[in-house]
Amino acid sequence: MERKLTAMLYADVAEFASVVTALKCPVAAQWNLAEPNRDLPENKKLQFRIGVNLCDIIVDRNGVYGYGVNVGNGVNVAVRLESLAEPGGICFSGRVLR
Repeated sequence: MERKLTAMLYADVAEFASVVTALKCPVAAQWNLAEPNRDLPENKKLQFRIGVNLCDIIVDRNGVYGYGVNVGNGVNVAVRLESLAEPGGICFSGRVLR
């Protein structure tokens, strides 16, 4: 991750210099969790659902909810994509894959 902008309850917002880097981060995170989870029963596995979208965000002093990051529709899309991902999976928006 090039720069973590904020953590909101159960989600992180991160900034990447390129789409390639943004793709590598969640893939590496899921890959690194796969090995420790391999021999665990389903109810003990730590599994993330990750949604990735390409969007602009505004980082300012006041921000939203006191986090210093003004999140907009692009972040909302990523959250919705996250809910579509399988446990341990990643869901990318069409904008990311173009």
